Amino acid sequence: MIQWVKQMKFSIIDEDNFNIYINNKYLTFDSNDQRELYNSLKKILISIRKKYAINIYGFFEVDIYTIRALGTILKFHKKDDDSLIYKTVDLKIIEHENNDVYLKFEDYDLIKKYKKFQYYKNNYYININDIEEKDIERYIEFFEIILTEG
Repeated sequence: MIQWVKQMKFSIIDEDNFNIYINNKYLTFDSNDQRELYNSLKKILISIRKKYAINIYGFFEVDIYTIRALGTILKFHKKDDDSLIYKTVDLKIIEHENNDVYLKFEDYDLIKKYKKFQYYKNNYYININDIEEKDIERYIEFFEIILTEG
């Protein structure tokens, strides 16, 4: 399930995992101030919880991937349900840098102008650094973000 909250893409993987993509034009995270970052993440979760009536409570590990040309990707993994009783959210924040980020497309026509892409199992993959920012914004609903640890 994918939902949009303002300029956020909300994607539920399963009951313990979900991702949020935030366009940098609308919100950036200041990773130098951990308290502010923590509070911003909690506000995002509260916003999604209220808008979609989704029970987002518990202790989450949050992987943060900031991609200069794209935005910020937040990968949430629920570690503990104890906070469900008290209807609170607690977060452990893990920031990642220097990761290779690929965009996965099903439609060749969207990326045919680019020479550097890979074809694998009926999908097309292009490194985020090899695609123009205007195309990222234009095609955001047509690709999946693939993160590789590097």
